[in-house]
Amino acid sequence: MNYGFGYGGSGSYGGRWEAGHFAYNTAVVNVNRTVIHNVYENGTVINHTTVYSRTSFNGSAGGIQVHENRREAAFARENHFGATVEQQN
Repeated sequence: MNYGFGYGGSGSYGGRWEAGHFAYNTAVVNVNRTVIHNVYENGTVINHTTVYSRTSFNGSAGGIQVHENRREAAFARENHFGATVEQQN
């Protein structure tokens, strides 16, 4: 499912983690490259097909019906930790 703006329905293609930092995909997101240097460009995720015949949300009348896969369900059952003090601030 292509939501547009780099969201393919299974996460964002607008960036990825590389060696401990987040890098932005400038084919999908617009960042100021003079300020943000951790960027890359992957245009293969761009799909210029426009579909207006359906709603693009999960569930409810008219929406798509998508459920988590086994891997996503396993992640959901893992131990999670609360936000750190830095994140809360």
